[in-house]
Amino acid sequence: MLQIIKPSAEVITPDVSTWHKLLELCEECGRVSHRSEGRIREGSAEKFIAKVAMKMGHESILEHASITVLFTGSRAMSHQLVRHRLAAFTQESMRYCDYSNTDKHDALKIIVPPSIMGKDEHCLPEDGMISEYFLESTPLNSALYAFLHTSRMDYVMYKRLRELGIPAEDARFSLPTRQRRPPCTPPSTCASGSTCSRCAATPTPSGRSATS
Repeated sequence: MLQIIKPSAEVITPDVSTWHKLLELCEECGRVSHRSEGRIREGSAEKFIAKVAMKMGHESILEHASITVLFTGSRAMSHQLVRHRLAAFTQESMRYCDYSNTDKHDALKIIVPPSIMGKDEHCLPEDGMISEYFLESTPLNSALYAFLHTSRMDYVMYKRLRELGIPAEDARFSLPTRQRRPPCTPPSTCASGSTCSRCAATPTPSGRSATS
């Protein structure tokens, strides 16, 4: 199942009242890359930081303690974002995330450019869920139909590759840049930047990124 979402950006101001609050923020941003936000528990921040930042050397997630911007957009957007060293980035990883087990509550999320959407946004379901029935029963402009049909077929290919035992890091080659991707970005030397703190992939696939 596909779901159309809109790109967004959210500035997250760190709660500096306690050291623990800053660690929790760093954990939330750090878990964006593997979409493991569901593993956050009371007291898990210290263990996560000790393992990922200290033991594994991914120290950039600590920069989210300054300021963070949560971006939800396409992979194509994130390519433009991370090509500049204006901040530190934590981005949802298509290598480690498995998009084959999706349902109505966790569909493969995609971004549709305005030029392709045209005037047909009003035709879309309120929840953005795009089924095969919707595609074949709803009159859409030719560009949007082709875009959604191809997106669906790309996703069918991805799931088939996973069923055949192909690792997610290789099956991802069948997924397009329209997929949602989230990057979290924290500013390295200033109080501004692009980052994502609370990351629940939307994902998708569009993606999410945290920048600090």
